[in-house]
Amino acid sequence: MDLNLAKERLAKNKVTAGHDQTLHDLAGKINVTPIDILKILLVENYQIYREFASGCTCKTLSWRKCQAAAR
Repeated sequence: MDLNLAKERLAKNKVTAGHDQTLHDLAGKINVTPIDILKILLVENYQIYREFASGCTCKTLSWRKCQAAAR
């Protein structure tokens, strides 16, 4: 993958990455899983941030964790 494309996709999802950070490190910064970071990198126009139809105000950045908190 082109480094500039990876940085662009991460930036669209408000993720800043250093050259020595792992997927796990990046995921921990925004409270998502490493798989979510892979989705950001590999799926064109993937957005981790969503408006929640439920009107959730828990301020979590992960849809999965937000839904779990709502139960």
